[in-house]
Amino acid sequence: MTRIHVVKYHLATMKQKLTLTIEDALTEKMKIQAVLVKPSVSDITEELYKEYLDRQKKVKAKGRLKRQLAGIVSEN
Repeated sequence: MTRIHVVKYHLATMKQKLTLTIEDALTEKMKIQAVLVKPSVSDITEELYKEYLDRQKKVKAKGRLKRQLAGIVSEN
């Protein structure tokens, strides 16, 4: 396992240091990918977190809509 220590500060947004324990092979693949596409492993990780949270928000909204529709259908 590899531990990744990330420290990055940006003027507009404060960033926080994060320690992750990830399989060595995965870490190596991500480092190679980061070199190929330019953003750092940290940037890639941050983007994945954002995408995950957006997906979860959509899942919750879809669940709320299904419950609301179920309520409408059951009232008729």
